Amino acid sequence: MSFFKQWLSKKPFRRFKFWEPKDFSVFGATHQSRRKLIRELEKSTLVQEALNEHPPKKPWYRPFYSPVRDFYKEMIAVPSVFAVFLASIALRFLWNRIFDGVVVKGLDEQRQSHEGKTIIYIPCHRSHLDYGLLSHILYEHKLSLPMIIAGENLNMFIVGAILKRGGAVFIRRVFKGQKLYSTVFLSYLYYLLDNKFSMEFFIEGTRSRTGKNLPPKTGFLSMLVQYVEEKPDRDLHLVPVSNVYDRVMEESSYVKELGGLPKRKESLGGLLRSRKMLSVNYGKVYVSFSPPISLRGLMQRYYGQADRGAMLYRLGMDITDTMNKYSVTSATPLIATILLSEKKQGFRKEELIEKGKFLIDLYEVTHPRPKETLLGSKETLEEVIQFMFRSGSVGMLEDPKGDIYYFRYQNKIRLNIYKNIIIHHLVIPSVLAFQLQKEPQTKESLLGHILIFDHLFRYEFMFPSSFDFIDNVTMMLNFFEKYGLTTKNGEIYTPNPDKFSEMQILARILLPFREAFRIAIYYLTQVRDPASSISSKEIIGEMQRAFLKLYLLAEVEAPEANLTVTYDNIIRYLTEENYLKKYYIEEMRKSIILPGEKFDQLNDIEEKLI
Repeated sequence: MSFFKQWLSKKPFRRFKFWEPKDFSVFGATHQSRRKLIRELEKSTLVQEALNEHPPKKPWYRPFYSPVRDFYKEMIAVPSVFAVFLASIALRFLWNRIFDGVVVKGLDEQRQSHEGKTIIYIPCHRSHLDYGLLSHILYEHKLSLPMIIAGENLNMFIVGAILKRGGAVFIRRVFKGQKLYSTVFLSYLYYLLDNKFSMEFFIEGTRSRTGKNLPPKTGFLSMLVQYVEEKPDRDLHLVPVSNVYDRVMEESSYVKELGGLPKRKESLGGLLRSRKMLSVNYGKVYVSFSPPISLRGLMQRYYGQADRGAMLYRLGMDITDTMNKYSVTSATPLIATILLSEKKQGFRKEELIEKGKFLIDLYEVTHPRPKETLLGSKETLEEVIQFMFRSGSVGMLEDPKGDIYYFRYQNKIRLNIYKNIIIHHLVIPSVLAFQLQKEPQTKESLLGHILIFDHLFRYEFMFPSSFDFIDNVTMMLNFFEKYGLTTKNGEIYTPNPDKFSEMQILARILLPFREAFRIAIYYLTQVRDPASSISSKEIIGEMQRAFLKLYLLAEVEAPEANLTVTYDNIIRYLTEENYLKKYYIEEMRKSIILPGEKFDQLNDIEEKLI
């Protein structure tokens, strides 16, 4: 300890540390100094064994060099109560400046259930603001802050040092082939968990650009499972957290990236240029906490049922499903869904409100906790429309017969981001409406179409293994009958022509995904030379160009279908199902896509989508 620190620690000066809360511990436990902790961890048996098994290459001019210390310096957090105090002031100013309010649900009710437990917060990842948002909420509610697992791309000059003092643990995105690095990180993770530090990580691995939750990445989750397996007397408690923004700060960059432009690298200059965003109003942000889930109990549910990889994926799916159940939102996604539900680009206000009421009724049937999660009501739909007008999502033309709200072509992808926030709750009614518009069908036939759709789009809409499709289809068909959307004659369900408008809204919800799959099949079977050596990234670019050509010919109609992430999920599915196969060519240093064993059956998929 330096002389200055010793001087400040004397009793007469302690009372001047006004930034230290007296009624709770900011980080829950005392984190050792970085220098002392590195000396302790690098001598651990785990690290020494990894050094013996994977000795690092040493430059001739540094014969005693070991990268272990550098690894630790990159990742270890340097928690500072004073830095958190200053950050809380800055963040309070920021939230008040750009948001109309931060709505927190579920945290006060669960305060007692957090006591004495090692809490692992698992938020969905929609924005860079997520990093500070959760920590600030916990600080304001006098709960210990977590150590945050963050990508090394955020370890920027100056910014990285500030984030580390707030608890950021910077790690590399890929551990594959880096056994020594992964062991070093594992030793630090075990230190944090042994000392009961709270943790925070994003199970999606990156920010969702589409508004939907991404498929779970199981790398960090596997380390938590390994820890629980090795420590029979310990348990970890997972708290899925949902962050939903009325308007996402990065929406403009998301639209560009979804259109195929490369992601702009994070930098201090980019952060400074973003200060103009302080003059923009982003509505409200809704943060909802689910009750703590015992990781050990969750693991026991799947022991003996699947291999380890499948078990981890199912654990991730259960976490994502819990996140969706407790996710709170306004009615903004409902209005965005209506705006994108028809070929026209304008709606009178009364029509928007009337159709919004219909979707609220539907949401109350499809969501397991509708009253707690939809904060918008039928009476507040007009306020939502006005916010979307002020934010530039829609335009408005005054008219004696009623104001007309419209959107421009370039705003379709932007609106689609908000529509996707609740789209997983509308998948089943959308498939049912689409199939019934083609012809009257039985419940068994409709259930078969649902299962086909779930199989084709398993990386877009993730239903947990416990999801009961039969019960949900039955419940939705009962709603259709009650609302007058269909009539039932024996076992046959027939759409009601008088309710065509409502059925059309539902049927077109999934139109972008069907069109994207059709474009992928069209390119692979009719445009691409099967013998060409082309990578997955290049294929996606070609698919996007094929879409634009067919859009000009009016053969497709949803620009929000032409997204890189959607095509990437389709290629992943086709590869796993042997329609395509992937080869890595060492000389080219890239993976190329070639026709697989079932390539000739691709057109069979298109028949299921039409």
